[in-house]
Amino acid sequence: MRILHTSDWHLGRSFHGLHLLEDQAVVLAQILQIAKDSKVDVVVVAGDIYDRAVPPTDAVGLLNATLEELILNLHLPVILIAGNHDNPDRLNFGQALFAQKQLYIYGTVMANATPVALEDKYGSVYFAPLTYCEPLTATELSGEKQPNHDAALAWQIKQMLAQIPADARKIAVAHAFVAGAMPTPDSERPLAVGGTTTVELKNFEPFNYTALGHCTLRKIAVLSCVTVVLS
Repeated sequence: MRILHTSDWHLGRSFHGLHLLEDQAVVLAQILQIAKDSKVDVVVVAGDIYDRAVPPTDAVGLLNATLEELILNLHLPVILIAGNHDNPDRLNFGQALFAQKQLYIYGTVMANATPVALEDKYGSVYFAPLTYCEPLTATELSGEKQPNHDAALAWQIKQMLAQIPADARKIAVAHAFVAGAMPTPDSERPLAVGGTTTVELKNFEPFNYTALGHCTLRKIAVLSCVTVVLS
C-alpha cells in the first residue's frame, strides 16, 4: 500500500500580515501531482487542516477543491484528523455521509471512534485516527483521570488497538509533540515542547508506521509530504 502522508496544511494562515493562501494553493497542487505520479492508494492529513477554529471562506473553498480532486477525480481515500488549530465540531460535519465516498474525517474525540480498514493485495491495513486530544477531554470520556497529553494519547491508542487484530498491519495517524522534538527558533507563535504537552515515542511501538502532524521527532512539521510503501 502506497501512503501519501501530509500534515499541517494550516489553510488560511497569515504570516506577519501576509496572506498565504495563494502559496498554499500551489503546494496543494504539488501534492495532487505527487499523488498522481506516485500512484498512491491513500492520502493522510495528520491534523491542522486549517490555521484557526473559524477559517476564512476562501480557505474552506481551497480545501473543498483539493478534496474533490483527490476523491472524485483520482478516486483516492482520504483520512483526515483534527489538530490543535482546527475546530473539531466543524470538521465533523457530514462525517458519516463523506465516509461513503471514502473521505474519513475524525474531528471530535470520541470514546467509540473506530479505525479505518483499507484493502490491498496483501489484505487489510488498519489506520488508527488519533485526533488531537486534551487531557480533560480524555478524562471526561474515559471516566478516569488522564493527567497529561501522554496519558490521553495512551487512552486513545488503547481504544483503537482493541478493535484491530493483533497481527494486522496498522498505522497511527496522530497530531502531537513527540518527546525529544525541537521547535524552530524563529517561530512566529509560542510553541510548547516539553513537560505535560509531550507524548512518548513508545506509545507508537504497536504500529508499523506512524503518520505524525504537529511535530516530528526532530523538527516542526510545517507541511510534510512523504510517500510510504507498506507491504
